[in-house]
This record gives sequence, C-alpha cells and structure tokens, in this order.
Amino acid sequence: MPKSFNKPAGLGGILLLLGAANVGFAESPEARLAAAGHLLPDPTEPVATYVTSRRVGNMLYLSGHGECGEDYTTGKVGRDLTVEQGAASAEKVGLCMLATIKAAAGELSRVKQFVRILGMVNATEDFTDHPKVINGFSNLMVLAF
Repeated sequence: MPKSFNKPAGLGGILLLLGAANVGFAESPEARLAAAGHLLPDPTEPVATYVTSRRVGNMLYLSGHGECGEDYTTGKVGRDLTVEQGAASAEKVGLCMLATIKAAAGELSRVKQFVRILGMVNATEDFTDHPKVINGFSNLMVLAF
C-alpha cells in the first residue's frame, strides 16, 4: 500500500468562519502554540489536482490533510500504532491544517469558530477508540483557540 494511504489519521472537510482579528485574547493562537512547544510547519503543497483551501465570503473550506513533511507516521491504529501514537499523528495533522489556515487567512486570530470537522482514522476493523485518536487534533485546537 502506498505510504499516502497508510497514514493513521487524516482530517478533511474543515469549514471555518473568519472575521476580523480577535483582539480579546492577550496572546495570538501562534503564541499559545509556541508556548506549548508547537511550531507551525510550512503549508503543504497539493499532491494532486486540488487546492488546499477555498475562501467563500467569510467561510474558509479546507481540503483533506494528512501529516506534513517527510517524517510522518504510517500504520494502522490498533495493529501498528497505539491510541497515543494515533493521537500524536492527529495533532501533527492539526498543525498542518493550521499552517494552511494561516496561509489562507493571514493570521490564525481571524478564526472565529470551526463549523465542521471530519476526522478519519486508519484503524483495524475491531478498533473502537476513534474519538481518542481524533482528540489529538481537538486538544490542539482548544489550546490554540
């Protein structure tokens, strides 16, 4: 199986509501992430004929994402990876998506809310802890926003 189809976590169908920069927080989302040891990677380039984001009015739609870069996790959760490793992969996907959002919106503080998130986990048939894996992404978003 090609590596691109063997990643443990992917997220897609992200829909965000954008507005003016949020000045209610003392720190930016980037500063909160950096304080926790997270740095945004460079946004990924599409690997096929699609765009990574599309803005329509004040809504930003993102295409599906996997982990960025060359050093990414592969395998099935429940066979090759633990729940914790899957959650770490979902967190990396979240960082990649935040990089795409920042590139499209200019700054993460323009994000007002997430309208829809679709999380997918590459797991064994008997695996049932999908929400715990996707929490790697969710916890990162709570930290940032």
